[in-house]
Amino acid sequence: MRAAWSLKYRAAILERNPALQLLRIVEAYGAIQRQLEKLEKDSPERRKLDNAINTLDRLRNGDLRPQLDELRFTTKG
Repeated sequence: MRAAWSLKYRAAILERNPALQLLRIVEAYGAIQRQLEKLEKDSPERRKLDNAINTLDRLRNGDLRPQLDELRFTTKG
């Protein structure tokens, strides 16, 4: 079973509608922040969550859009 933050993160990454993607990013960011608050400073999961936050920031800023579009195109059937 996937963690709630992971499901929201995946939804943000896979969302194609720009109007909905920002909402998904905000939801994922909040879920990740809540999970970070539960973890110890030296938790191994913290690095994974920090990387997810950085990816969401890049996605929100448009830095990942060309790479994600290319990935979606090349992985279709």
